[in-house]
Amino acid sequence: MFGSHSLAVSLIATSLVSQPAPTFLARIARLLTTNQYAAAYRSLSSADQALIPFDAYVRCSRRRPVPGQLVSVRILSRWQERVVVIPGRPAVPSVAARLAIRVHVPGLPHDVRVLVTRHAIVEETQWRWILPPARLPFFSADSCVGPPI
Repeated sequence: MFGSHSLAVSLIATSLVSQPAPTFLARIARLLTTNQYAAAYRSLSSADQALIPFDAYVRCSRRRPVPGQLVSVRILSRWQERVVVIPGRPAVPSVAARLAIRVHVPGLPHDVRVLVTRHAIVEETQWRWILPPARLPFFSADSCVGPPI
């Protein structure tokens, strides 16, 4: 849970953005699930962009596209928590959202449902999404090995 000062700063910062964080994160999930990696990268946190150049992010993502057609993205829950964006630096306030992503994959009898948790932070009055820490090696390595979402 945030301290009262951190929570106040977080609430002030989030009041300056144009949409609720879960709505922003659902939009990012739609971009990623429909393989629109360049558009998603534009809203990636500056810390992640510093670690992963645009070309590497798009190249690696295109090697493992999300198969099928997006059916829906639903926001299941949301909460505030502190997350580490830059390894070795203090955690920062974020808004987390649990999303249910449904994809139709030709040849499968039922749609595939994937549950993910994503985090948004505020940078200069704009929401930015952060990569889950487990995904960083996928983009850092030339082999681009790892799951697509």
